[in-house]
Amino acid sequence: MRTSSISVAQAAVYFVGLAMLGLVMVGCGSTETELSAPSYETVVFLHPETGPTGVESVRDALEPADGIVTFVGQEESFEEFRRFFEGDDVAERVSVSEMPPSLRLRTDGPLAEGLRSDLEAHPAVRAIVEPGSELAEQPDPDPRAGLTIVYLRADAGVAGREAINDVLADYEGRYFVGQEETLEEFRAFYIADSAQIESIAAHQMPPSWRIDLRGDQLDPNVVVALEASSFVREVIQPANE
Repeated sequence: MRTSSISVAQAAVYFVGLAMLGLVMVGCGSTETELSAPSYETVVFLHPETGPTGVESVRDALEPADGIVTFVGQEESFEEFRRFFEGDDVAERVSVSEMPPSLRLRTDGPLAEGLRSDLEAHPAVRAIVEPGSELAEQPDPDPRAGLTIVYLRADAGVAGREAINDVLADYEGRYFVGQEETLEEFRAFYIADSAQIESIAAHQMPPSWRIDLRGDQLDPNVVVALEASSFVREVIQPANE
């Protein structure tokens, strides 16, 4: 079982597309330090077929935001996807060319409404994920907000769901996302339209417990208990800003 630390928007990425599936690790491809970077992250997913010209066009469109922009390519996305699905044939059914590249913007706050509208209209843009956005299902665009996600093994079943619910009993507002819902998210947001993924079944998806801790982290004793559980596949927590 792995415990990972990710920033607010990266947690949203995990949630939305199963870029929730470990799409990119913290700081991947970045030349900036986590300590010096602004704390609010927006992820702009591009269509898989987007070439260098399209990437630069979207990067230029992000300039008014005056933030730090990091590009995450298809190869990086694919490697993280394979890492998460290690040992499962799901990883063998998806190719690098189906991975959505992305531009990750770090700023001190949300996108201006006009800039967001311009990005949504850009032909290279597939989806935009911000803390507080509808896609991320965050109720409040608070830059401190963050999701803690406890992924269960695909075969955890009801026993695993209830066992981890007990471990998280002190955390109000936790909610469970089952395999069917995870599969729908996966197909809707993470992978390009492809006949290759139609055979991926819900039973291969990792269910999860999710908690909005507003940027805080789980109690260390809870993390130890989760790490010791045979039902848990991975724990994703917001990075300390």
